[in-house]
Amino acid sequence: ACCGMGGYHGYKKPYSQMAMDIGGRLFAEIRTARADRVASGCAACRLQIETGTGIKALHPIQLLDEAYRLNPRTSEPFTSHMSSRTPPIMSSRT
Repeated sequence: ACCGMGGYHGYKKPYSQMAMDIGGRLFAEIRTARADRVASGCAACRLQIETGTGIKALHPIQLLDEAYRLNPRTSEPFTSHMSSRTPPIMSSRT
């Protein structure tokens, strides 16, 4: 289903309600799924989804980042060096 945004078109005041109406089906599907977050590669869609549902919308890479940081046994963030946001220092020597 479409979020209704149509790129920047849905940001324009004369079309914003039409964009919300078009996205209504998607918003209903998201609510029915009881999703706690949604992923979209489109920044405009993420904004539209958050506005239409009140549910956090992430870029797919953000969702993967979040998933990789969780301990699968506890669903808590890892506390090891693997969860550090700072990448390890890499040597240019081979």
